[in-house]
Amino acid sequence: MRPPRIVAALVLGLAVGLLGGDARAQVPSGTFASIPTYSSSGQAAVVFGGGSVDQLKTAARGANAGGVWAQDRIGAFELLVIDAPAFLEEAFRARFPSGLATSTAVTLIRANSAIPPTTTPPPPAGAAPRPVALEATSERTWQRPVEMGPYPIVAGNSTYFVLEQDGAVWAVEGGVPSRILDISDRISRASEEEGLLSMAVDPDFGRNRHVWIYYAAANPRRTVLARFTRNASDLTIDRNSELVVLEVPQPFGNHKGGAIRFGGDGMLYLGLGDGGSSGDPQGNGQSVGTLLGKIIRIDVRGATTAQRYTVPADNPFVGQSGARGEIWAYGLRNPWRMAFDPVGGALWAGDVGQGAVEEVDIVQRGANYGWSVVEGGSCYKPASGCDRTGLTSPVLTYDHAGGRCSITGGYVYRGTKVPEIAGAYIYGDLCSGEIWAVRADSPGTPVRIASGPKSLTSFGIDPAGELYVLAIGQPIRRLVSPAQ
Repeated sequence: MRPPRIVAALVLGLAVGLLGGDARAQVPSGTFASIPTYSSSGQAAVVFGGGSVDQLKTAARGANAGGVWAQDRIGAFELLVIDAPAFLEEAFRARFPSGLATSTAVTLIRANSAIPPTTTPPPPAGAAPRPVALEATSERTWQRPVEMGPYPIVAGNSTYFVLEQDGAVWAVEGGVPSRILDISDRISRASEEEGLLSMAVDPDFGRNRHVWIYYAAANPRRTVLARFTRNASDLTIDRNSELVVLEVPQPFGNHKGGAIRFGGDGMLYLGLGDGGSSGDPQGNGQSVGTLLGKIIRIDVRGATTAQRYTVPADNPFVGQSGARGEIWAYGLRNPWRMAFDPVGGALWAGDVGQGAVEEVDIVQRGANYGWSVVEGGSCYKPASGCDRTGLTSPVLTYDHAGGRCSITGGYVYRGTKVPEIAGAYIYGDLCSGEIWAVRADSPGTPVRIASGPKSLTSFGIDPAGELYVLAIGQPIRRLVSPAQ
């Protein structure tokens, strides 16, 4: 599939003056009266033409799991905010065969005139989320789906991947699934919580074709973060391309965590459980000398066999004696699914409780979320009178009333088709079938927005930012407006 046709202009080098210095193309004269930058980064600006808007939107989202931060229309032109240098290289290679300067950001530019938004506006401040419906995407049932996300093979396509815990990765293109990787011979399924647990597409996927995978392995028991590379000729991922970047010893079979996410800073974030058993017997949650019970942040952009990752210098425990520099936040029990909000960049995580309280956290640099001193907002060790000094409270908690159980973290919805949940964080649990929403800008009382499938393992996102529900032995379901 060819990159989308560009009918406006690409402007580079805003740092040295709009349309000056390193500009590779000129904005057509008379198109805009004035073009101020709309962000402080000033790295680059892109103007896209109308005929390929949907392709550009999906490609941009696929390049960085929600990379479209804003969107406006002026006549036939669409303006997009994208954080995806790789997408630019892929989309513009044919247009600029002599090369394309890379940048760390792509920022929105807009004319001074009033511009009607083409995305669904968020609800008014303080408005509560409203109920939605669930719609099966097909009749196919998935045995143990645990992850779904954009798989941007070429600019503009709408392919997404589905991960199954038993070791297979599927690409769904035009509604048709095809197996693109099988590493069932490398994973361990000795425990219910082991297996193939997470996958993320590299932010520079358009150039390097890398994907990142997290799985449990045996002999010895451990979890593995590894990089794989997609074959250049088709959708499949080369199983022989594996570069193991990190191995974490695991003392027990449960609490593996397992969500790989790339931040807007280009760093890889990974959630790790406390090592398992019950009650954190090794005290891993509160120890900064281990990666267990943590969110870690590492730089894998230059990963090689000689140096598999580096630790960012601004991580909070860098240089602290006895501490692991990879740690970004700690005091977590089993963070099962986390996601960055593409508006503002907050990292939301669902952390599974011991047996009484589940919690949702906004993960912050150096924060201690309290496990196993507290479970949710309640004392755990000791059961009363615990010292909460220095602990960061959850955004919300819930107990196990009504058949609820372990939390399944989700996403802040920034799609365009379901205004009932615009700007809300969506989550559920494994047992009850209930799906809940809370406003991301001012979290208050959660609202139950659907009664969906039980055995809910994960939420997924497609290249357009629409949300899906994954459950054991069931079809994948899409969240839709009730009117649909």
